[in-house]
Amino acid sequence: MSQDPRTEDEKAKDYQRKLYPWCLVQHLPKMQNRTVARFRRRNDADAHQRILRQLIPLAQYTIVFDPGPTLIGTEANSRDGKAIKLPLSTTA
Repeated sequence: MSQDPRTEDEKAKDYQRKLYPWCLVQHLPKMQNRTVARFRRRNDADAHQRILRQLIPLAQYTIVFDPGPTLIGTEANSRDGKAIKLPLSTTA
């Protein structure tokens, strides 16, 4: 059985990101972004974005879905220690 190389703090942050997948991102100069807040539901992110637009009308915000980090192709995804290779894209 392989050990996950991440620390307990990193695992907790990853779990927290998975719980709150909707991000409100502020666009900054020079192609930079800042995550302002994370939400469990899309409508909560929409409501927060509306309030920020009223308070700071010149700032630009985008709502994105971020499911959190994935460990594709690593031993952490496998029960028997073998790497799992997942397709990068799927067609529906």
